[in-house]
Amino acid sequence: MGAEFTSRQCRDPPRPHLLFLDTGKRGELRSRPDNGVAPESAGWVGAEFSPPPITLAAPRRRALNAAPAHGGDALRSLFFIAFAMAPAMASAADIACPTSLTTLGGGAAPPGWTLVPRPSPTGFPFAGPERPGRHALSGISVLDGPPEDVMSEAPATLVPDEGASDRPAPPRLTQRWNLSAGSERGFLLVCHYSGTAAVLTRALPRNVRECRQTLPVDARGRITDTGERSTRCR
Repeated sequence: MGAEFTSRQCRDPPRPHLLFLDTGKRGELRSRPDNGVAPESAGWVGAEFSPPPITLAAPRRRALNAAPAHGGDALRSLFFIAFAMAPAMASAADIACPTSLTTLGGGAAPPGWTLVPRPSPTGFPFAGPERPGRHALSGISVLDGPPEDVMSEAPATLVPDEGASDRPAPPRLTQRWNLSAGSERGFLLVCHYSGTAAVLTRALPRNVRECRQTLPVDARGRITDTGERSTRCR
């Protein structure tokens, strides 16, 4: 009985549990039973040990548009984008005087501006005569003070840091006010128009660092009433 059992066992041995060991060489695997004994020494003559197929899964990659694993990462990303975009947004918000002003029928100020029909005659003298209708932009003034200073007898009108010449060279004059030092009272932009004492005013934001204007100049070095003008504060 024992011999018959031994013979059947040798003819059809049970399949041992296998452990596959990495030999350190690419593409080569070595197998042994989980009891640590080689097949030949265990009496399994002619037994074949065929390891199951091994499938190597590719590393998982997160899609570019996949949401971050943690909410904090998303908040940090949004903060960085907003911080990076802030300088570009500020630089795009230039302030320029409207190119014309209409006083016929009382007129109306564009959004963001204040119409002052009669500013201080000493601070902003106007020789006249007043002409109703549409008036072209003639130039700007920059005040160191709040909006109500436009009615002051002696407003703090700033002299340009560049281009304050009595005899500018043709064909144009460029003037620049450097406002980078700031002011506790704030700065006020005043837009002047030909043929009227009325002005448009606007308090400049704290982040404005300069104002510029370009005026046409004739062959005699005089600023003319006609010609292209440009103003900008940023």
